[in-house]
Amino acid sequence: MAQTADTTYFTILTTDRQSGLSKTWIGTDGWRGSYMTFNDRGRGPDLSTRYKQNENGFPVSISRNDYMKNKASEIFEWKDNMARWDNGAEKEEVKVVIPLTY
Repeated sequence: MAQTADTTYFTILTTDRQSGLSKTWIGTDGWRGSYMTFNDRGRGPDLSTRYKQNENGFPVSISRNDYMKNKASEIFEWKDNMARWDNGAEKEEVKVVIPLTY
């Protein structure tokens, strides 16, 4: 995920030490990106997110590693009055007439 000049950085502290970091940015292609990692005794999330907002401001794609460092992938899309999502455990779609997200 390429970072740009508008990248915002945050440091995550636990007691007196750095235990993680977070970055967010808007890419030149209009996609938004974020990265957050947190180390809790060798465990913790390692989240890389790339998403583009639709006309209603909802993200359409998220991928990440879970707390135990297993790869996880989630996709949410809202298009043509249909909300679709897939996270490996469930794959669903539903017709919607009002804005929503998962």
